[in-house]
Amino acid sequence: MVRQITSILGDGPYPLEVDSLAFREAIDIHIAPNVSLVRPRTPLLNQDEAHAHVHDSYEFTISFSDSPLLRQDNHLIRLPAGNMLCCNPNVLHGPAQRITNANFLAIQIRRGFLQRLSQETYHKSELSFSPKPFKPPRELLRLFNHFIDESQSRRTGHELILNALEVQIAIHFLRFAPHGHRAPNDKRTESRKNIARAIEILHAHFTEPFSADTLAEFAGMSRHHFFRAFKAHTGRTPYEFLTEIRVQKAMEMLSHNALTITEICYKTGFSGHSHFTSVFHKKTGMVPRDYRVRHQSGKSETKKHAKPGPEDAGR
Repeated sequence: MVRQITSILGDGPYPLEVDSLAFREAIDIHIAPNVSLVRPRTPLLNQDEAHAHVHDSYEFTISFSDSPLLRQDNHLIRLPAGNMLCCNPNVLHGPAQRITNANFLAIQIRRGFLQRLSQETYHKSELSFSPKPFKPPRELLRLFNHFIDESQSRRTGHELILNALEVQIAIHFLRFAPHGHRAPNDKRTESRKNIARAIEILHAHFTEPFSADTLAEFAGMSRHHFFRAFKAHTGRTPYEFLTEIRVQKAMEMLSHNALTITEICYKTGFSGHSHFTSVFHKKTGMVPRDYRVRHQSGKSETKKHAKPGPEDAGR
């Protein structure tokens, strides 16, 4: 499963590890060779700016609730309920502010597959979409539901039907999604990949002491160029980004395990209890103890809310 997911989505980093129990419990994913549909089983809570990531596929996201502010590179975008948003390969993207209740469906399409169809239908292999929300046609929503149904049912011949649906979904995006005016610049793409590598390191080593020089070296940039590029792509300095990762990890631990607050403080890379409490309060508006009480008591309320499906987006 992990190999199938990362073959289309790329290596992330993502808010949840794709081989974790939390991922399997939180996410429904329907995979065909070139297209995948990803959807949270319950509305995603408490995702934040630290969850910016990149992947090598094209991504199209439809929101079933008004989204918070989103970021694609240096673009800030608000996605109204029932609208879709395109994201090109290797573009750093994610929330630009904390998400308190997000309900969406993400469609990932392998880059080579979509570019080949673009070449065959429009004689253009260089393909770039505009980061501008748009209303998907009802036919596209129907195709999503058909794709999910065939993926779940596993009826005889479902692989052939999924292969046909892949092409139909991709062609609909080529027809209706807003196209950009130019293909991504090679230097900008390389810069995005360098920053993505740095973000992977921050996610993987968030408990360790921060070293700007080491991070810049890993990204293959000078310290000055790295700081400028990181701020341009994420809107924050590397240390601010790392702090957001640490706070997010602390929020997850406070919500889902019985470790003491002091233990969580050190497991998330903070140097001491008072510093942890101060930073956590600044980011969330609550001290860790109050956050734990409120979030754990609110879990049962979250489960009561049913989620709308793709068929509801056009209503």
